[in-house]
Amino acid sequence: MTTVKKVAWITDSSAYVPEKERTHKDLYIVPMNISFGNKIYKDGIDISPDELYVKMDEMKDIPKTSQPALSDFIDLYTKLKHDYDEAIAVHISGNLSGTYNVSNLAAKLTNFPVEVIDSRILSYPITMMINKGMKLHSNGMEAKEIADILRKEHTKYHNYILVGKLEQLYKGGRINGIQKMIGSLLNIHPILQINNGNVEIYKKSRTKNKAINTILEQFYIEKQKHTIKTVQVLHADAIDEAKSIRDKLVRQYDDIDVLIGPISQTIGVHGGKGSLTMIWKVD
Repeated sequence: MTTVKKVAWITDSSAYVPEKERTHKDLYIVPMNISFGNKIYKDGIDISPDELYVKMDEMKDIPKTSQPALSDFIDLYTKLKHDYDEAIAVHISGNLSGTYNVSNLAAKLTNFPVEVIDSRILSYPITMMINKGMKLHSNGMEAKEIADILRKEHTKYHNYILVGKLEQLYKGGRINGIQKMIGSLLNIHPILQINNGNVEIYKKSRTKNKAINTILEQFYIEKQKHTIKTVQVLHADAIDEAKSIRDKLVRQYDDIDVLIGPISQTIGVHGGKGSLTMIWKVD
């Protein structure tokens, strides 16, 4: 009889992992870095969301985010080698962060068999991918086969991000000063979309409510064509708006579950306080 190998599951803190899932004994989350000047904080460990957004309001310059250090992954993989046969690591899109490359290099340097996956997405879908992988593994599937399946999952996810503050896009170099000034004067709210691992502008709306309704309209269109079981509404210190979106969804659809949670801080840095994201998977 074939012995089932013991598998560790790894991701980074760009993924939204609900508290009840963080306690899984085989799941390991490597924190990204957030820096204000020379001060570096470990995402989710050294700084809370409330502290982050207060600092962002107070600071003139935008904080910077960076992938975990190579040594963080080397230390983790060296430790895991003693307790696991192999691992599957699912990371934020390689087009948005160098985390995938660092994780891959650490696996090679430690000679630990890790299937390192570029999710080509971010946030909660990464957690959903890991949950699917865990289920496949519990059914006896081997790591390589699981990884091959998970690498194709990104095509099923729709991820829309409503930017909270144009100031953050300007400070981060995503828009220039003239675009920021015009956008602020006209009260323009850009909607971003994750497409094949890249962040793209989907549409621009004149008010935040119109932007929210634009995303809800897109969800309605997709719901007519596909089976959608869950929707994630994540926010950057905008819980009331997230709840309002949830209420609209559950009033209109009685066959979906809606999860509310915080946007990871490394993502909130770029969108700013008040950012919202809606994510769903089509089957």
